[in-house]
Amino acid sequence: MAARVLGLALVVFLAASCGGGSAPDGGGSSLGPAATGASFDDSSPLFASGVGQSQEPGTKRGPVLFSDTIQIDLDALAEDIGLLPEHIQELFAQDQGDPPYAFAHLDTHVRRGLARKPSTPPGTLALLADDPESEVRGLVAWNDSTPSEALAQLAKDPESEVRRTVASNENTPPGALALLAEDSETEVRRAVAGNESTPPEVLAQLAEDPDIAEEDWSSNVRRLVAGNPSTPPETLVLLSEDPDEIARGHALSNASMPSETLAQLAEDPDSFTRHDVAQNPNTPTDTLTQLANKPVDDEGAWFDPFSERSGVAGNSSAPPDLLAQLAGDPDEWTRGIVAGNSSAPPGTLALLADDPETEVRRAVARNESAPPGTLAQLAGDTEADVRRAVAANENTPPDTLARLSSDPDVPDEDYELSVRWYVAWNDSAPAEALVLLAEDPDSDVRRAVATHQNTPPDTLAQLIEDPDIDVRSSAFFNPNTPPYALAGVASDLHWETRLSFAFDPQTTASVLAQLANDSHVMVRREAAGNPSTPPDVLALLADDPDENRELGVIVRARVADNPSTPPETLARLADDPDSGVRSRVARNPSTPPETLARLADDPDSGVRSRAVRNPNTPADVVIGLGVRDFPEVLFAMYGYLTSEALNRISEEFFSDGARSEIAFLLAIHPLTPPDAIQGLAESADAEARQAAAFSPNTPDDILDTLTRDNHPDVRRAATEQLGRR
Repeated sequence: MAARVLGLALVVFLAASCGGGSAPDGGGSSLGPAATGASFDDSSPLFASGVGQSQEPGTKRGPVLFSDTIQIDLDALAEDIGLLPEHIQELFAQDQGDPPYAFAHLDTHVRRGLARKPSTPPGTLALLADDPESEVRGLVAWNDSTPSEALAQLAKDPESEVRRTVASNENTPPGALALLAEDSETEVRRAVAGNESTPPEVLAQLAEDPDIAEEDWSSNVRRLVAGNPSTPPETLVLLSEDPDEIARGHALSNASMPSETLAQLAEDPDSFTRHDVAQNPNTPTDTLTQLANKPVDDEGAWFDPFSERSGVAGNSSAPPDLLAQLAGDPDEWTRGIVAGNSSAPPGTLALLADDPETEVRRAVARNESAPPGTLAQLAGDTEADVRRAVAANENTPPDTLARLSSDPDVPDEDYELSVRWYVAWNDSAPAEALVLLAEDPDSDVRRAVATHQNTPPDTLAQLIEDPDIDVRSSAFFNPNTPPYALAGVASDLHWETRLSFAFDPQTTASVLAQLANDSHVMVRREAAGNPSTPPDVLALLADDPDENRELGVIVRARVADNPSTPPETLARLADDPDSGVRSRVARNPSTPPETLARLADDPDSGVRSRAVRNPNTPADVVIGLGVRDFPEVLFAMYGYLTSEALNRISEEFFSDGARSEIAFLLAIHPLTPPDAIQGLAESADAEARQAAAFSPNTPDDILDTLTRDNHPDVRRAATEQLGRR
């Protein structure tokens, strides 16, 4: 061990003397105490923070070292000290230490939950971007709250699915999107091509991508570029001549296509091209009028779904008088498209509500721009499909939905759903309609009511006793269900259903409180690890009553791991008889300093190892543990040790129980007090004397004495040191 530490000490010494490291802020300052900007007087902190190191905890910009606590980022320390990353990882792998990842101690589902939540702080998401599990990194890449720096990092992820998700995120920085546009995986380039934040020059580059779609209905890179609203006009003009017919169609339908180009292409001999021009909202009004009135030579052309008239009928920029004209078109397809156009004037929609064709009336019923009176009229339509469309329309007036809640519709086919079902799923359904539907004979309707946000609490309490298990489950997990109705219901659900909700960070606090009392230990275990479980519930789970002691331990261990566990509960678990539970308390980022100080004296070395690495552990405790048990931690903090820290380290070293490796740290550090160097030279331990002989800080007269030491390694080191002067 001493030989290995000596080798590492040489590397550290060379970095300190030559300025081989660079500052965490990229300033390139040399290592050593002078570079930190700290004044090393008696009142200086134990660990210097360094120039430009002020930052919020949790952000990934190297270590943040405060006067009474430490927070270590291994990659940054490797750079600061001048050690290779594998050396740092080797040091931190000793003595059952944690791997170099801030959340390695958290259970996978907790990390996934944190990565998924939009409310997770950006600094935490940045740390989760280093997660060893690709699914966690993928969720970070998907999260809209992930900072751009982390997205740029994930753009280089070895997993193509993670890179594809980054390429789809509209917050991904332009440079990362440009990098991903050259990815070897087609799906990644397709995601870049479809991202509205992709820079115009990158989209222009992707417009020449060789990707070919496997099916007519699938996407390829050029098709996605052609449909991207951010694609520049000049690129769209080029894509309008693409050999891929669908890419041409997307380009012609893109609202960024220049109007003059669309006017020219309105005369194109290809009917599909003219149809796409007719659909484009940027097509000039006179061109739309021309296309809508184009003479029909063939009688069958009146009923062409890709005609110019049907294209104009669906155009949101078509003038009202033109849409009113097309509402009288002999082609039912064209009339149906006008009926679904949100820009169609109310009078035109009212007229189409009397159309003889069911599909036309249903299109009006689906149109969210349809006037309330028109929707009320269609609620009495003889065709159930029309009434179902009214029931599903979120702009249908509440009184009309209330009327439809007693609709007698009974679907003819198993795959069809009733009018009442659509009312029950409509977000605008009034409470009075939901109360009535809670008595519906169709269990699917009652389940929709049990899920609805507008269902009154008393009705939910009634549904929680429903004979159908799916209805009861939906009512149980509705956040508006009153607590008094939840008592004892959880045990009625299948344990795997309860387990899934105990696992989900989106589960409400009231439901988690129920699941914390579950009869199945695995359900309680998941509730104990859920970051959304309330603190008072976690406090109860810390005393899990399972008769099987081993099973009770797994619940308490999850509580000890949970970052939402309150400090007083963690303090109580620090006295748990199981060392695994105490170890998890020691690594929990929410554990308070005073509890960590207690755990630093734990009889189990694994517990102490995690305590010394916790960012909340007091600095004097870190020094004491580092000197006695974990010298690698102090080596890792080399560039941040102040003169006060070196004094404390030397005091600890010369007391009982110190690790011999600390002698080399004292020997090489330029702020080590002279009396400590002399103490090393006079030590009865040969390794300590060898460290003094190796030190560039040892005075010549002491080195001269050490050249006559009775140990050959000490004599050789002293002779070599004198020879270098």
